[in-house]
Amino acid sequence: MNKKMLSTMVLFLVGFLLFVGIFYSIGISEIISQIKNINILYFSISFLFVFSTIIFWSLRWRTFINIGYKVPLTDVIKILLVGISANNLTPMAKFGGEPLRAYLLRKIDNVPIETSLATILSDLTIEFIISIVFVIISTLLLFFKINPPIWISIILIIFLLLSFLGICGMIGIYSGKKFINKIILWFGRRSRRIKKREVKILSKYEEFQIIFKKIMKNKRIFSESVLWSILMKASDILKFVFIFLSLGYKIDLITIIIIIGIGIMLRSIPATPGALGILEGGWISAFVIMSIPIEIAASVVFLERLLWFWFLTATGGIIGTKYSISILNQKNLKDK
Repeated sequence: MNKKMLSTMVLFLVGFLLFVGIFYSIGISEIISQIKNINILYFSISFLFVFSTIIFWSLRWRTFINIGYKVPLTDVIKILLVGISANNLTPMAKFGGEPLRAYLLRKIDNVPIETSLATILSDLTIEFIISIVFVIISTLLLFFKINPPIWISIILIIFLLLSFLGICGMIGIYSGKKFINKIILWFGRRSRRIKKREVKILSKYEEFQIIFKKIMKNKRIFSESVLWSILMKASDILKFVFIFLSLGYKIDLITIIIIIGIGIMLRSIPATPGALGILEGGWISAFVIMSIPIEIAASVVFLERLLWFWFLTATGGIIGTKYSISILNQKNLKDK
């Protein structure tokens, strides 16, 4: 077992203990009593909205892939699920699942790795833009509705700083500025392994940069991807609506928009895998601040995480096993 895998497992254990501790402190019996009376029809509808979010996400990613390659939607969905599973099991959001998605797209559908990475970065760019807009809207609504506690303000500052770094990186890739090349050379001076492959890495990066710029200049593709992103967020909102209804509680849309915005910010913090424990605590606290009974808040968060985190992680892991991919140990992605 290598050090990276061991640290990931330790962080996952920490997150799991936080997860259990949060619900235990609220009262497992109270949460169970709420879930016992769940409306199966409404909960099933919320599950359908989880599935529709995956479909819309797959359609968005495929709009970029289809510029040069025709990949079946079923392949895109399966690869995306494996990527989501990897992201849920690695502490740095998007640094575990995205390389895996690129590798599988090449392995299964023969899409070159540079093109695969470019389509994924294009997909992430759109998600990044939509997320920033969504967080701004949710923050304005939050300040309109309540006087937020200091911890939410701190999370917002962290999110904005990380967003600024992300914007700088994307601008650098799109504009063709050489500071990414300088970073590669900087690492090359400090790593013999990178130094040996420096020329190849720079060559591959330049190929990737050309493809990424070509994709992002396509206005039709850009518009389609924004549409799929909006439908994704609508599905996310409706998922929460029906989880609340399944527990016999009606919730206003403003509260859900605020909660999703807080979730986006919490997931951006590189801590436990899939923000396990952190997201649950943040969401429950935010719901309670907005006058949702704590037993309802905890039950909703538990059910949402059951669907989005545990179910999708297990599903992606099973599919990954089919493709002979170890989600936790990605040594087989090196040198590809």
